[in-house]
Amino acid sequence: MSALSRAGLAFRHCGGFRVHSPDGHIGFVEDVLFGCDADRPAALAVRSGLFRPRVELVALEDIVEILPSERRLIVRALPPS
Repeated sequence: MSALSRAGLAFRHCGGFRVHSPDGHIGFVEDVLFGCDADRPAALAVRSGLFRPRVELVALEDIVEILPSERRLIVRALPPS
């Protein structure tokens, strides 16, 4: 299995993971989104905000680390929305 296939498999199972950046907690993975290639996820929908919930899309290229045992993802600093 290629590294790309392993990464795609890891992202498929990250629903509910906490998402953190260097600036702190961002939110939780709400959904895994697929583009033209049904075998490779394209982005993650991340729910954030307590009083004004919103969903932000995070490209897989922005994910720095997956920590399955902690159910957590680390992403690069995201631009302000």
